[in-house]
Amino acid sequence: MKVNCRYVNSQGMSINFLGEKIRVTEGTVHGREWNPSTTSGTIGETVDYWSKEAYRIPLTITFRGTRSERLKAMDRLHDMAEYDILHNQAGTLYYGEWFCSCFISSASYDPGAQPTWIDQKIKLYVPEATWWKQSNFKIEKKVDAGIVTKYPTLYPFRYGNEAKVITLDSDHFTESDFRMIVYGPANSVNVQIADNVYKVNHEILAGEYLVIDTRQNQRAEDHCYLVRQNGTRINCYNDRETDIMVPIPPGKFNVNYSRGYTVEIQMLYGRSEPKWYQ
Repeated sequence: MKVNCRYVNSQGMSINFLGEKIRVTEGTVHGREWNPSTTSGTIGETVDYWSKEAYRIPLTITFRGTRSERLKAMDRLHDMAEYDILHNQAGTLYYGEWFCSCFISSASYDPGAQPTWIDQKIKLYVPEATWWKQSNFKIEKKVDAGIVTKYPTLYPFRYGNEAKVITLDSDHFTESDFRMIVYGPANSVNVQIADNVYKVNHEILAGEYLVIDTRQNQRAEDHCYLVRQNGTRINCYNDRETDIMVPIPPGKFNVNYSRGYTVEIQMLYGRSEPKWYQ
C-alpha cells in the first residue's frame, strides 16, 4: 500500500513530501532508541527502567520545477516552519495513518549543478519521541428508549439506548493514551472505562465541552480543560476527583456511564516509530 507523507504546520498549512515536484529523496522516518537507567552491581548492571529522549529526523527534500516554482516552494516551507518555531506551536508530520508532533528545526541547501532541482536538508525535532494513530469512538446521549443502534466498524460496539454499558475493543499491543471529550450540558463528568473511573466535578453548559487528555508529556492545564462557546479555555485539572491520567488497557473493555451526555473517546495508539505495513 502506498503511504502519504506530509507536513502540516500549526496554522493548518500543508505540504506533501511525496509529490512530483517536492519529494523526500533521502532519509527515513523509521528508527528508535530506548535508554536504560541502570544500577551497577558486582557483576554487570540491573536495569531499573527505560526512557526515550526527544530526537531529530534528518531528511533531504528535493524541489523540482522551474526556478520560480522551486524558490516559491522553499519560501513557503520556510514560512510554515518559522511560524511554528516563533509561536512555539508544533506542526505535525503524517506518515500513512501515523503522525508525530514536530518542529522543522534546521535547514541547509545544496544548489548543485542541475538547472531544474535543488536539495534542502532539513531536521525535524520530535519532542514527544512518539508516533500516534488516532481512532475515534463516539457514544451519543441517550434518546428514545428501546431503539437498538448498529454502528459501522468505526464504532465497534452495539447497544440499546437504555443500556449504560458499552463494550469497546482496543487492538493495540499495549495500553493506550486517549482524549475524552464530553459535550454539554452535563452537571459533571463520571465515566468508567475498564477498571478506572474518570470523574471531574465541573459543570458543562450547552455548547461547551470538557477534554481529558492522558498523555504524560502534556502541561497540567492540557490534561483537563473546559472549552466555552466563545473558545475560552478553563483549566479544570484541579476539579478532578479521581485519577484521570490512567491509560486504557488493550483488549475489550467497558465504558459505563449514565448516557445523560455525549462522550467522544479518541484512542491514541502510541509507537516509537510508524508501522512499516499500512
